[in-house]
Amino acid sequence: VFAHQEPEVTVPAAQSLVRRCKNAWIKARASITRANARYSHQHLRSHRPGPSYAPGDKVWVSTAGLRVRAGSRKLA
Repeated sequence: VFAHQEPEVTVPAAQSLVRRCKNAWIKARASITRANARYSHQHLRSHRPGPSYAPGDKVWVSTAGLRVRAGSRKLA
């Protein structure tokens, strides 16, 4: 896996195994990269970007998940 840590081996079967492992890693990495691009493309097709806000813009804020320390939610 790490060429700088492994001693050079002259056994043909070992060299063949290393070659197959390297090819498997290359194919796996390429497959993951393609899948990531495909997922990203699908996500961008179905999701719109959110609105952009500037300092000073007025927005509505939901307090549904906000804990309030007042006596009641109505008075908060």
